[in-house]
Amino acid sequence: ELVLELYDGSESEHAAPLRAAALLAIDAREWKLADELFARAIKAKPADKAEVLLTWGIKLLIGEQKDDAVRVFQRGVDERVLPASNPAFSFYLAGALALAEKYDEALVAAKAAAEKQPNNARFAARVPWVLNIAKRRAEANAGYRALLKKFDEQYDKEDVRDVMRDARLSLSAIAVIDNDLPQAEEWLEQVLDEFPDDIGAQNDLGYLWADQNKRLERSLRMIETAIASEPDNQAYLDSHGWILYRLGRYQEALAAQLKAVEPRNGREIDGVVLDHLADIHSALKQHKEALEVRRRAVTALEKSDEQGKIKEVRQKLAADEKRQK
Repeated sequence: ELVLELYDGSESEHAAPLRAAALLAIDAREWKLADELFARAIKAKPADKAEVLLTWGIKLLIGEQKDDAVRVFQRGVDERVLPASNPAFSFYLAGALALAEKYDEALVAAKAAAEKQPNNARFAARVPWVLNIAKRRAEANAGYRALLKKFDEQYDKEDVRDVMRDARLSLSAIAVIDNDLPQAEEWLEQVLDEFPDDIGAQNDLGYLWADQNKRLERSLRMIETAIASEPDNQAYLDSHGWILYRLGRYQEALAAQLKAVEPRNGREIDGVVLDHLADIHSALKQHKEALEVRRRAVTALEKSDEQGKIKEVRQKLAADEKRQK
């Protein structure tokens, strides 16, 4: 607030301290103050408007202020602060709108960005990404496959390879939801053929194998590599606990799974992670604990659209309740 008193935004040399103060306000989650500081920074140096708006919007997205990010990116589009050939604001607007669950508007923005840069893989990938976020999985699947068909032969561009990797990871996730596990594995194996050190793909493939009770020792090695890289990653910890459970190492599995269900940043624990913990308690004949955790798993899963998984866990819950009577 002292910066507001010292710099009114009327001189170009005021722009830098105003932007620095705005970033500090964002970090402190002082959103209204940050808005005022960014606005004054733009007033002080209008030539930097595009850069300031992009920074502002991205910082809001990182801070999970989705609606405010939409407002800032929409301003960039409406005021045409970038050349018509550069659809960066439409690209980021599509992301913010999708995260705000305004999927139809997000798709319009994503398509606008892709149409202006038809040979840019990153902009093209935004369309199936929005469809996937919107749970329009069949369309997302087709979109990602079309993306691979158009760009996958471009091996000399590192940024394109990263987009192709993300497309395959997304296709694998879609295949898992569609219960097409062989296809899900195939996409992950293609990622690892090109990016053998991709720990996310290693975790996902190891988890799929564990879920099918196969290649367990190899899966364990892959997950342990992932955890060594990111020891606090909940997905990796869950995979670790689940593989140890499949190996019959129940006490070790319990210790690993308890780490996976530790609260993180106030976010709710995934229902599948809780279901795994309940299975481990059951294997250890800790039936009271299994029943309590399974109830939490059902509650968490009911907020998702994974109907098959919800039915499966409810059946386990019924068995747990019967066992306790």
